[in-house]
Amino acid sequence: MFQNHIKCKMAFDQEAEIVTKSGTIKPVHITASVTYVGERTIIQGIFRDITARKKAEAHIASIKKDWDSTFEEIDEAVIISDTEFNIVRANKAAEQLFGMPVQSILKSKCYQLFYKKDDPCPASWCIVQQCTRIRQAVSREHYESSLNKFLEVKVIPCFDHNKNVIRVVHVLRDITERKRAEEWLKDNEIKYRTLVENVPGMIYRGRPDWSAEIISGSKAVCGYTPEEINAMEDNWLSIIHPADRQAIYVQGAALLKHHASIIQAYRIIHKAGDIRWVEDHKTSLFSEKGDFIGIDGMVLDITERKRAEETLHL
Repeated sequence: MFQNHIKCKMAFDQEAEIVTKSGTIKPVHITASVTYVGERTIIQGIFRDITARKKAEAHIASIKKDWDSTFEEIDEAVIISDTEFNIVRANKAAEQLFGMPVQSILKSKCYQLFYKKDDPCPASWCIVQQCTRIRQAVSREHYESSLNKFLEVKVIPCFDHNKNVIRVVHVLRDITERKRAEEWLKDNEIKYRTLVENVPGMIYRGRPDWSAEIISGSKAVCGYTPEEINAMEDNWLSIIHPADRQAIYVQGAALLKHHASIIQAYRIIHKAGDIRWVEDHKTSLFSEKGDFIGIDGMVLDITERKRAEETLHL
């Protein structure tokens, strides 16, 4: 081991393994130097047991291997950049999201990759600079025209031992389907609201306990706003003429057994105090398990029709 060092009169500094008296193999770090006493060549050195260090290095290597594997298997695109916007790492999901190999991603600045810009984004808008400035994670949703996708971007700061931000982690999630679903729901909500507002009657959703949530149109029928009726103790039942309530319960019982639709005509007491006739069109609702969950209904004011019918009978 020492022949070349003796020949070249070089100091010796390297790691090796030795076999101890008990027969176990132990890693050591050897530092030695060559000296001469008369014509004698003497090697003097120190053997340091580095078993603990080797175990620590092996542990760190194992952790790094696990981290590398986890990093690559993360479903969301993950990109790491330094404070100068240089991308220093990217995972497979980022490769798939941007449709380019990791090697090409690593040659880019984050603003070049994300926004196809040649210059950094303005400080007031740059999410990396904002994250670095406030030293906290920052999230943003935006539409990326170059990818034709909506992205949710979260930027997380990483600190050194002096608590200085040295790099940031970008986590990018494709939320295109969610955004399209939200837009679809918004469009349909507008259509539904327009439809409901133009229905010439009161729309409500009845509950299994016979209370009701008034959705719209109640003021034209009974003089009360939906909020006023919903705040009443017995809700819509409060303004039904007492003489008609029992018949409504009996007729409505059929709706509790199976899916059905009925039309009930009865009297209500208007907010102004007069009695009005209404026609209640209701359909029962059941869960997938077959449990009764309520009623969808529409109430129309038929007072004028009733008066006309009474006139004809005179």
